[in-house]
Amino acid sequence: MSLDDMEAEIADIRGNAADLADDYARTQSEISADPHLTDAGKAEALAPFHEQLTTSVAALRQRFAF
Repeated sequence: MSLDDMEAEIADIRGNAADLADDYARTQSEISADPHLTDAGKAEALAPFHEQLTTSVAALRQRFAF
């Protein structure tokens, strides 16, 4: 892999990570603002998104370990 290819791959990984962080922050904000949910309900609603984020970030880290 050339240096240019490696830099492009790193930029892609960073972009994907930023997108994931933005999506999670938006979802967390929406859930936190829901007046129909208790704190426990909010945590329960956010749990699957957190799990998906963790899985996605782990996959990005694996790509970064090339």
